[in-house]
Amino acid sequence: MQKCSRNFIANYFPNASREHPLTDYENAIKALNSLQSNAEYIKNAQQERLSHPEEFSKTILQAQKYLIRSGINLETLDELPVIHVAGTKGKGTTCALCESILRQHGLRTGFYSSPHMLEVRERILFLLEKVDVAIIEVGIGGEYDSTNILRKVPIVGITSLGLDHTSILGDTIEKIAWHKAGIMKPGCQAFTVPQQSKAMKIIEDRSIELKSTLQVVEPFLSSSLLKNSNGPTDIFNMNASLAVTLAQAWLNLKTETQVNIINSEETKLGLLKCKWPGRYQIVHDINTFYLDGAHTPESIEVCVQWFKKETQKSTHKKILIFNVTGDRDSKDLLNKLRACSFEEVYFVPNKATKNDKEDNQNFNIGTDKQMARCYVHHNLWIELEHTNNTYSKAQLVKVLPSVLEAIQECNNANCSLLITGSLHLVGAALSIIDPQLKVFGNNTT
Repeated sequence: MQKCSRNFIANYFPNASREHPLTDYENAIKALNSLQSNAEYIKNAQQERLSHPEEFSKTILQAQKYLIRSGINLETLDELPVIHVAGTKGKGTTCALCESILRQHGLRTGFYSSPHMLEVRERILFLLEKVDVAIIEVGIGGEYDSTNILRKVPIVGITSLGLDHTSILGDTIEKIAWHKAGIMKPGCQAFTVPQQSKAMKIIEDRSIELKSTLQVVEPFLSSSLLKNSNGPTDIFNMNASLAVTLAQAWLNLKTETQVNIINSEETKLGLLKCKWPGRYQIVHDINTFYLDGAHTPESIEVCVQWFKKETQKSTHKKILIFNVTGDRDSKDLLNKLRACSFEEVYFVPNKATKNDKEDNQNFNIGTDKQMARCYVHHNLWIELEHTNNTYSKAQLVKVLPSVLEAIQECNNANCSLLITGSLHLVGAALSIIDPQLKVFGNNTT
């Protein structure tokens, strides 16, 4: 994986802002961080989809325009060897595992995932690096996602589907499946995992429409290959099985042979050495941190079961640090999290400290808006505790301006802190407790 150098960024964006010329690294980072997707973008996209649906479908044309403005034409982009992956749950993990496997098989790899975990400089150089293969994770949806500017994609993966970004993609599993399947291209090999019957029907129909082959990948890995996960084994097996299948399809395509890599040493090492922080990750320090970027109802349910299992024999105080962004149903997520019986609950924006350095900040959404959302979460939690007595009430529920201040509130050792609701939040937390990402033992989903 390749990270941009400071000099590259500062030199690559000399004219990105007429009002504020990029004279140094910090301004370059500000420009990059101003491009992040956020709740405001989702809100605008929803309004555009509802009022001007014909304009919403032009996002790929806009991406092409910006690509050309950057000095890259579509023909050059066509030369980039790509595995393209969409889905609601597990697509980042599947991409990370696939990339790790291919790297162990000797390929020079690139990996694009969103959002970045710690710094915007992560994983944004491919063409200049002449990678053998780039594993590209879709941002939102698929059909109209900016990554679907890619025209020459021989291998496609679709992970487990669920309801997310419904204001943009639609409020049914069928509508969401239509968008996700939109990354299939004529002649490509597409692979997916078992889906709800309604979603699978749409994926099958779209594969015919887009002239792509389609294969359903059932979980097939043995327990000996599933050691690199703190999370549920069945979910890891599903994601890892798809990752192995994508890697094998790529190797077979490029070598024009039919080899089975499932039990190869390279594949075993790829699965074992894959480093993918922020998903069922546990960091042991004075306190124990449980980090998971779950942000959908289904993934939060899994997160709750994981946290309860990991802490069931512990007498440590249980603490929640939470935030969620976009159009997601906060009340539903919070109601599910109450099953953990937290003693303290902190709602914070996706900020490591009050004064985040430019590398970590999202300049598209102001602190005031983020704090307002935190107070909404606070009030929802209080409301749930008054109307639902199934679980014990938290002794302390509080809004704080940063992750650091929430951690500092837990001044007693031996606390179990669950940090969840947003990958941006998890990234902010990791920048404090493990800024060099040194703790990678068993942290991949």
